[in-house]
Amino acid sequence: MRRLSTLGACTVLVLASAATLACRPSKKSDGSSPIGRDSATAATAAPLATPPQAPADKFPLDDSAIDAVVNPAHATEYTGETGAIEGTITVSGDPARLRKFVPLPKQCEAAVPNYAPEYRAGAGGQLADALVAVIRTAGYVRPSRADKLVTLRECSILPTLIDLSLGQRLLIANEDATPYTPNLPTRQVITRLAIRGQTAVPLFLTAPGAYGLTWLPGMAPGTDVPTATVFVLPNALHMATDLTGKYRIGGIPVGKAKLVVSHVGMPEFGQDVDIKAGEVLKIDVPMTYKVVGAGPAPSGSAHAISTLH
Repeated sequence: MRRLSTLGACTVLVLASAATLACRPSKKSDGSSPIGRDSATAATAAPLATPPQAPADKFPLDDSAIDAVVNPAHATEYTGETGAIEGTITVSGDPARLRKFVPLPKQCEAAVPNYAPEYRAGAGGQLADALVAVIRTAGYVRPSRADKLVTLRECSILPTLIDLSLGQRLLIANEDATPYTPNLPTRQVITRLAIRGQTAVPLFLTAPGAYGLTWLPGMAPGTDVPTATVFVLPNALHMATDLTGKYRIGGIPVGKAKLVVSHVGMPEFGQDVDIKAGEVLKIDVPMTYKVVGAGPAPSGSAHAISTLH
């Protein structure tokens, strides 16, 4: 097991086996919490995935249960003026270490370049699959409940990191001729197939956490198979980067906030910001990657996550 970031008051890990989640306190060297409100409370048990009964299934938690996690202080929703932050995330340092996979079905060999490297970058070093979040905002922003659709193409989901707010359904569509089975590291088994031309398979993740997700029948998420990371976050302002490395987060309440960027195997970036009405703050973020030790590369699902308030 390897912890890949120190994202706040409570860090949720996916083990290298991608079969278990753990929660432990995480602090910076000065004793402060790098992400999350100081009094944040994170999930202390493994998140649950509920197999859907029909495409129209509703999210299992009602609004009051979700609000108890995302807005425990019962803050009034912010309705004032907002600003935005945008920029490009780049990476420098060592070449990406490669994970070794078990023999894969022929149709999934194209996924190896997407999931074997510990990071993906564009020709100019633009960093993909980074989690970008704005936290500690001056007002409460209600997280979206809209469904998030991702699509399997050539046995891959790209970006390899999927960010959700608690309460969003994750819909898995498939454009390949091969049927896939979305699999999560939980006690429950997802039995629905993602089939080309059919209704997307909904997954319900009912607690904040980092989840490994694979789609190969009979395989569990881990270091030895293509595995995407799903972050379930109890806040609204976050996104994942693609190979352009670009990000833009809008709708940020005017006032003080913090920009945080995290990626597997890299030191976390954090910067306090001052959001002004109608303005776009430009912040380019350099990340650094260094191979540490001679062990196997961690799973793409082995990210850390905080409560991100």
